[in-house]
Amino acid sequence: IIARARGLQLLTVTLLSSVKPVLNTSVLAALSFSVLGILGMQLLGGKLYRCSDPTVWERAACAGLDDDGEPRAWLNYDVNFAAVCAAIYQRVVASVFPAA
Repeated sequence: IIARARGLQLLTVTLLSSVKPVLNTSVLAALSFSVLGILGMQLLGGKLYRCSDPTVWERAACAGLDDDGEPRAWLNYDVNFAAVCAAIYQRVVASVFPAA
C-alpha cells in the first residue's frame, strides 16, 4: 500500500528520517533536566517544608491544633527537591505546565 501511494511513502520516509534528531533532542532535554534537578536538590533539598496551618511559618510552632480543630503537621510540597527523581520531576513539571 505504501509503495503505491506517493504521499504516504513520502510521509513514511520523512517520519523515519526525523527519529534521530528527535532522540538527540530528547537526550539533551533529559540531561538538562537531570543537571537542573540535581542542582535544585543541592540548593533547596529539605527547605521547602511547610505547616498544614497557613498562618504558621516555623516548625517549632507547627504543633497542636489549628483554628478548625485539626492537628497541624509539618509537610513537604507535592512537587519538591527531596530526592533526585522528585527533583527531576519538578523540573519537568515547571517546564511543561505554565504557572497558575
